[in-house]
Amino acid sequence: MIKFFRKIRQNLLSEGKTGKYLKYAIGEIILVVIGILIALSINNWNEHRKNRILEQEVLKDLKEEYVLNLSQLEQKIDMRNAIIQNSIDVLNYVDNSEFDVNRDTLIHKIRYLGLDPTFDPIQNDLITSGKIRLVQNKPLRKLLSSWTSDILALQEMELQWQTLKTDLNIPYQISLGIFRDMVHSSYESSGRPIYLVEKNNDIDGRLFVGKSQKTPSSEKILQNAQLESMMANAIAQCHSTNMQALALKKRIELIIDLLNKEIQK
Repeated sequence: MIKFFRKIRQNLLSEGKTGKYLKYAIGEIILVVIGILIALSINNWNEHRKNRILEQEVLKDLKEEYVLNLSQLEQKIDMRNAIIQNSIDVLNYVDNSEFDVNRDTLIHKIRYLGLDPTFDPIQNDLITSGKIRLVQNKPLRKLLSSWTSDILALQEMELQWQTLKTDLNIPYQISLGIFRDMVHSSYESSGRPIYLVEKNNDIDGRLFVGKSQKTPSSEKILQNAQLESMMANAIAQCHSTNMQALALKKRIELIIDLLNKEIQK
């Protein structure tokens, strides 16, 4: 094709038809430019198509991750609700000391202070890998970009509970002389342990430790000066943390909703 155009130009020059040559040259340039533009357009279209395929793969992976994150977060919220409810029950026992409270029941409820509901979500590499650019939906891209900071806000509150549990709750339970009974209560019953994320009924969490022969009576436990404050503190800490967790839950649900809409396009 190049030789063909070159031959035409040479014939025009040899015949002295300079004007026709210039017109032809301009036309040839226009054709070349059009050809380049078409090639670029095809290349851009192909690149766009590849990016959209990659985007769908990324969106589907993200949906799977956030569904798992939502499930884990809900489980942590349930754990804190269990701490709150059992702490309220203990406070009711303290306020109504005339009731005959079963010692095993009381210890079973106090042991919830030893739970550690810490959210540990799947972290994607969208930002560091540059894959965030593949997500076309701007609101979704913004939510994904702020995900790390959203997690940190919750984890800072969870750290306060971890510190309280380690520095106050466990030492108190040991000094009160109920820790062995708490361990026994935690592992003697059958069923799925509350701290397991996967609802696998094949996991047997039972472990026989045996009750202590020196555990104080229910009356003595309820008369302990620190018990009321510990239960109230646990309620306050877990409630405020759950407020943050519920806000994050709504954020995850919004992300999943946007992901579903983008995947269905």
